[in-house]
Amino acid sequence: MPLRVLLAAIRHETNSFSPLPTPFEAFFPEGKPVTGDAVLAAHEGARTAFGGLIAGARAAGAELVLPLFADALPSAPASPATLDRLIDLLLAGGDSAPDALLLDLHGAMTLDDGGDGEARILRALRARWPGVPIALALDFHANLADEVIGLATVVCGYRTYPHVDAYETGLRAARLLFAAINGEFAPVQALCRVPVLPQMQQLVTDDEPMRSANALAQALTDGRDVVDVTVFGGFPLADSAVTGPSVVVVGGAGRAAAAAAARRVADVLWAGRSRLVDSGAEPVATTLARAARLPPPVILADCGNNAGAGGTCDTMTVLAAMLAAGMRDIVAGVYWDPGAVAVLQHAAPGSTVSVDVGGRHRYADDTTGPLRLTGRVRRVTDGRFAAHGPVYAGMPIELGTTIVFDTGAATLVVAERRVEGFDAGMLTHAGVDPAAARYVLVFSRVGFRAGFARYGDSRLLVHGPGAAAAALDRLPYRHLPPLYPLHEAAGRA
Repeated sequence: MPLRVLLAAIRHETNSFSPLPTPFEAFFPEGKPVTGDAVLAAHEGARTAFGGLIAGARAAGAELVLPLFADALPSAPASPATLDRLIDLLLAGGDSAPDALLLDLHGAMTLDDGGDGEARILRALRARWPGVPIALALDFHANLADEVIGLATVVCGYRTYPHVDAYETGLRAARLLFAAINGEFAPVQALCRVPVLPQMQQLVTDDEPMRSANALAQALTDGRDVVDVTVFGGFPLADSAVTGPSVVVVGGAGRAAAAAAARRVADVLWAGRSRLVDSGAEPVATTLARAARLPPPVILADCGNNAGAGGTCDTMTVLAAMLAAGMRDIVAGVYWDPGAVAVLQHAAPGSTVSVDVGGRHRYADDTTGPLRLTGRVRRVTDGRFAAHGPVYAGMPIELGTTIVFDTGAATLVVAERRVEGFDAGMLTHAGVDPAAARYVLVFSRVGFRAGFARYGDSRLLVHGPGAAAAALDRLPYRHLPPLYPLHEAAGRA
């Protein structure tokens, strides 16, 4: 008999300071649960962690049960009641105990009572199915609780930022779990946290100290004492008791050996902590002056209000500064503004339209607000495309109605839904070619480095205002443990 494997996703990267609520409906593209064959049709073959889990289960000849794919964009904490509704859907997928559970979770889900979302999910699963082996495929930005490591059988995470190995992570997690089920090894796990509140752009895995930590992790992997290692960067905008980087080792022998390896890798991050906390922020005008000296196309990533970290993708500060500086031949977006879309989608072809764009959500560090722009609608799309990659290649993306609005100096892409600028498809699906522009302005922090790499090396971060801005020391954290550099007591035990 084939193994009966329950495969599900409940994903949310929580920005505790985002102005956007996270209701139950936010976890589904159309506001309604997605299950069964619809999940398989949307995600099989995608270069995502979920796609990798499916591939791993297929390779093992497993029978798949697909009760739930729930994925909310980063936003404010969900309530425990919202998560419990999702958990109920997950549990409803198995009348009898499955042989294994493969879960695609984010790892940085913080609830509005300060609780850990992933721990709550695992507690419910263990209460229902105490002895069923569980593999987790987690995002690189997971904030990990000891309870999660204790309740899961195998924990694997992305090893790259930008995230170009999500599929491989899902495949890795599935293979490790099936190897354990087949008696090839008896997994033990060790977690070592690093008491640092990092800046996300300093967690790029090609840069130090992440590069050295990952190199040591791979050198220590011997297939016996150390079977798998993940170096997690953590997500600093989640206000939780476990926020920050960590190292997870899956071992095949004693727990002491796994713990020693985790500690050695964590020590590399602690030694390089000063690099992890350097925001690198400079005034917008300074960045734009540098951009003007670079060969086109220049990709500018506004990291302050990026949807991939809980932002609203509607601050106009950087675009306003570019226009004021006389910059032209700009492609900018995707701006999230359903109100502007509602006006523009009904404009007569070729007519001139004036509309307020952006500024729907105001931030203390944003003095610009909406921009009144005049131009012509060049194209209207349904906003549906598959990510080009290399980040999440093949993943279905739905922006809702999307408008290409040409104002002369700048061509804006405006949509009903928000998306991080990690993939060029958000522009090209609408017939906008980044290669033909002088400047391309997107909302992103790191993902753009991979998604727009094909357009050359002129790529800069620009620190605009918003929910994902770099000034972490100004945020009203309530649940953090002592973390460098915020707390004098932070240090390695």
